[in-house]
Amino acid sequence: MFKRLLSLGIASAAVFCGTLWGAKPLSDGENCIPTKVDQEAQTMTVCAPTAYDPVDNEGARLYQVKWDKSTKFYMIRGVKPKSLAPWSDAAVIVSAKDRKKALEGKPFAAMAVIFGADAAKQLEGFDPLVGRVNLLSIAASQEAAFRFNGKEIKMRHRDFIGTLQPSRAKQLQPIFGRVRMHLDPGPAADGSYTARTVLLKNSSNPYAKDDPNLPTVLVIGDSISQNYGPYAAAELKGKVNFHKIPGSSGDSVRGLAQIPFWLAEAKYANSGKVVVSINHGLHDLRRACDPKTMAFLKTHQVELEDYVRNVDTILSTIEACGYQVVWVTTTPVPNDGPGRFYGRVKDEDLVYNDALKPVLAKHPKVLICDLNTLVRNDPAFDEWRKGRDVHYPEDCRKILGKAVAASILEAVAK
Repeated sequence: MFKRLLSLGIASAAVFCGTLWGAKPLSDGENCIPTKVDQEAQTMTVCAPTAYDPVDNEGARLYQVKWDKSTKFYMIRGVKPKSLAPWSDAAVIVSAKDRKKALEGKPFAAMAVIFGADAAKQLEGFDPLVGRVNLLSIAASQEAAFRFNGKEIKMRHRDFIGTLQPSRAKQLQPIFGRVRMHLDPGPAADGSYTARTVLLKNSSNPYAKDDPNLPTVLVIGDSISQNYGPYAAAELKGKVNFHKIPGSSGDSVRGLAQIPFWLAEAKYANSGKVVVSINHGLHDLRRACDPKTMAFLKTHQVELEDYVRNVDTILSTIEACGYQVVWVTTTPVPNDGPGRFYGRVKDEDLVYNDALKPVLAKHPKVLICDLNTLVRNDPAFDEWRKGRDVHYPEDCRKILGKAVAASILEAVAK
């Protein structure tokens, strides 16, 4: 689905695989990752992740952004709910769509929530909503819940919750930093943008403390990988540098949009050998349900034809970076599990797994970890197969973790 692949130099030697220069305008407040920073030229290349659009072949998009002496930089300092008063002064950055919802008194999503009496002035260019916020919770899944002037707010990028501290351009951090910017109207004739205000949020390099004598493993998967991840990590302790993406990989559409970020971080691995263990499937095969009757509708979250193309592109992108790949088959749907908005149909995992067989044949170097067959045949899963939940109890998670670890070690040995 990517008609063009762009290899972009990041920092010294990293490669940002499979990303396109953006045709869509870059908007104020978008969550962006600096991929290359040139302090002397006062420019940075940023990547903005979106849901992958098969029409224009855009998922993650690259943009050139400049700054000058008048550009203001602020570092976001995180806050904890308990450290704030129940209702605190705050400024909230929102998209045009969510601004309309907020003005209509409807629940809306926030790009950033900045606390403090000076927050509105600091964010003046963003034209923020100003009011009183009650920070209810910040979850490990990068979601946060608020009430703003009595209305509900939801937010996925928890890093952009906090107070602002004046900063400098020198604090821009490639790959492991995040920025949200107020921009001049653009783009300019050369396609670039100019930032007037830049909000920074940096994180540490998770690969920095790895043992350079061990291979590096990156696990990309949905909540099933969160089930088995700790047990796979325990099996592999002392044998590999084990890493897992935060939260869930979601469906293959999200995978296409996010894979450049996941792979770019892995380029900072201290060791030469990198193995990527990956799966998409259980989110893709979800079906919409009638909210009144909970009856299954025909529409899947990602239809089969698109799923096959997506996975093919994802595998090609990983292999283009020189990494060994372990494809983990999608685990079973034990029984029909309808819900108010979506659900899963028994054994549709077989349909999605079977559809991938020609794709996997095109990638002969990809090693297959067949969790689906394991779960279907191992007596330890007999009780689980009677239910509807696609997730697993602790004893089953251990079995899955051992199987994934064994496949990873096999890939390491290749």
